[in-house]
Amino acid sequence: MKPIPNRIYYHSSKIYLPSGTTLDLRDRGLYKMSERSRQVEEIFEQIRTLEFPTRLSRLTSLFVAPLPEYTIGLGQTIFKVSIEGETFQASQQTYNDAYYNEKLDEIEKFARKYWNEENSENRPEILVKGKVRIIGELSLEELRAMDVRRFSY
Repeated sequence: MKPIPNRIYYHSSKIYLPSGTTLDLRDRGLYKMSERSRQVEEIFEQIRTLEFPTRLSRLTSLFVAPLPEYTIGLGQTIFKVSIEGETFQASQQTYNDAYYNEKLDEIEKFARKYWNEENSENRPEILVKGKVRIIGELSLEELRAMDVRRFSY
């Protein structure tokens, strides 16, 4: 997938990011993983490496979403961003389903669905290997206009 020029995407962060800030892969370390996230990411990475080696790694990508509602629960502040570089779109819902599943073989099945781009329009997330530039923070009016009930986990 190629980024659409002049398209606004969305990124959330617990860290305030001023307009004009450009995130790149070095900034991936700003985001701490829980032990559960680490376990699931290891399984996803193992499946990607063995079966989908041309896909971008979640571990070395930044994440954006096509709609601000899809960033709810991922951070405290939602930012409008532009992106530059290689991208891959998958289903955040598939990842969430894997995260809340206790069975190893089920997590592997979800990982295969994720990397196969199955249901990639269901709560899509976009992995970016490149740069994410902060355009600005979502305004209070924009936040109020979102129907977050449709997008809650």
